Amino acid sequence: MADRLRVALLLSTSHFEAFYGDGLGLSRRRYLEQYRNDWSWDWCRMLAGENVEATIYVATRTTGELVHTEDGYRVRFLPLSALTEPWVRFPWLERSPVGRYVSQLVNAADMLRTLRRGLLDDRVDVLCVQEYWTARLDLLVRALDTAVVAVDQGLPDRHEIKLIKRGSMRRTAAVVVQTEREAAKVARYGGAAQRIPNAVDGEFFTPDESVSVGSDPVILFVGRLHDAQKRISDVMRALARLPNQWRLEIAGAGPDHAMLERLSTELGVSDRVRYLGFVAESGALRDLYRRATVVALPSAYEGLPMVLLEAMSCATPVVGSDIPAIAEVVHDGRTGLLVPVGDPARLAEALAHAAARREELGRAARASILDDYDQPVVGPRLAQLLRGACSAVSVAA
Repeated sequence: MADRLRVALLLSTSHFEAFYGDGLGLSRRRYLEQYRNDWSWDWCRMLAGENVEATIYVATRTTGELVHTEDGYRVRFLPLSALTEPWVRFPWLERSPVGRYVSQLVNAADMLRTLRRGLLDDRVDVLCVQEYWTARLDLLVRALDTAVVAVDQGLPDRHEIKLIKRGSMRRTAAVVVQTEREAAKVARYGGAAQRIPNAVDGEFFTPDESVSVGSDPVILFVGRLHDAQKRISDVMRALARLPNQWRLEIAGAGPDHAMLERLSTELGVSDRVRYLGFVAESGALRDLYRRATVVALPSAYEGLPMVLLEAMSCATPVVGSDIPAIAEVVHDGRTGLLVPVGDPARLAEALAHAAARREELGRAARASILDDYDQPVVGPRLAQLLRGACSAVSVAA
């Protein structure tokens, strides 16, 4: 068996409290005990089967610590200093590309000391940095001796400053992307990308024939309530076009909750919409997928959303927007349906068609997930890439 490899997964949020606290309403304790709903936890789980020990790294405005969870995960909180505080107190500083870039540089510089200490204490061989279009990668690949793998999880590059990105890409040991389109974009900046998609636990997210789908069709949306990206408002407008027995369940939290409540009232569908809040427990989320008639994902942009993979693995049909990250997984008309971004009328039609073909689309969706996106399929490829990244840096040294 290959020697044990140790990797760290550095999450892209500027600090835990910004995304998980303010964004999702999670305390640190609840995050550690219940939350398992993003790529980092899945990577830890599937890499463990490949003799790779992964530790999640996340910056924090409070106390730093290394936590071993009861179910076997490792999470290291990297404390920030007062250097980051002006950007927290005055968020308008990040509204311009230059301001955002400087904020990202300051944030990366602020965590550098504790990051180095963590990498040393954990004997990390490879650092995986989420979202490489940010300034964080630019600084870390120049400041660290550890092999750095850049990881795509959906951040669009169109508003990011990329003046030194070519040099940053050349310094990375590897680049992991979710789509072929993203790989081509990375290549334009000199990066050699490999498409290794997010993966789902196909043994956990399964259909359950004992769970009955109600006579009234239910649309399920799962995700952060950030309408500029997720376009939940389009789902509401589609709901208003569908017969009155249709319902919408929204599982998520975020800054646009109040706006969506107002919109549902304006559209006259408030009594047909149920807000479930953020669902942290995977079993509860699986039950929602199983009971739903169809899952809607009309996003303006994505990496490779876990919601998509989990719903399809549960044999629940998905109606998604026709964007690269979704179109590479959903084969229109066979494993789900695709619609243009920002077209509630087309979305309503597709939701009705998906409901009518629920069993057929769901069966094909699950088969495609097990073939290409199941963790036993993706895990060995990811482990091989990480071992190669470590070896390449060792040889260069």
